[in-house]
Amino acid sequence: APTSLQEPAWAKDITIFPNPVKDQLNIRSRSITLDQVDIIDNLGRVLSSIPSPQSAIDISALPAGIYRLHLMADGNSVYRTVSKME
Repeated sequence: APTSLQEPAWAKDITIFPNPVKDQLNIRSRSITLDQVDIIDNLGRVLSSIPSPQSAIDISALPAGIYRLHLMADGNSVYRTVSKME
């Protein structure tokens, strides 16, 4: 089920794995190329901005916790949550 009525059509094609993640986060999309991914902490701070992510994103330097991913493509954006393990 969609998490928001405003999500763009491509949001349903996004797969993020593994979740929870330890060091390498994979983001796949069947229908669109992402323009940017921001990793945001629980205080709303952007910890990392990855332009045009192509494969795995190394998040091994981040402390364990819950992070929001801000996925941007085609002038739209969606948010997804991931858990980072030790």
